[in-house]
Amino acid sequence: MTKEQKLETLLEIVELENGDLAIRRAECDDEPLMVVAFSEELRDTLEEKCVEVGRMMLTAGVHMVAESGHSLSSAPESAPEPRPTIH
Repeated sequence: MTKEQKLETLLEIVELENGDLAIRRAECDDEPLMVVAFSEELRDTLEEKCVEVGRMMLTAGVHMVAESGHSLSSAPESAPEPRPTIH
C-alpha cells in the first residue's frame, strides 16, 4: 500500500447495536478498529454528552495510533517508515 493510499483511508464513527461507539473503515462493514463502551451508570450520568465523550476518546485514539507511526489501513505494513532526522 502506498503512502497516498494510506492517507486516503476514511474512518467513520458509528454507534453499534448495543450502544457502544466504534471507529471503522468507511468503505466496509468489517469489525470495528476501536470500540468505546460506557456502563449504564455512566450513560445515565453523562446523558446526551455520552456520544460527544466517546467521539473525543475515539478521535484521541486515532491520533495516538497515527503519531506512533502505525496505520489503520487494511493492509499490514512490514515496517513503519523512518521519520526524518532534523539536525
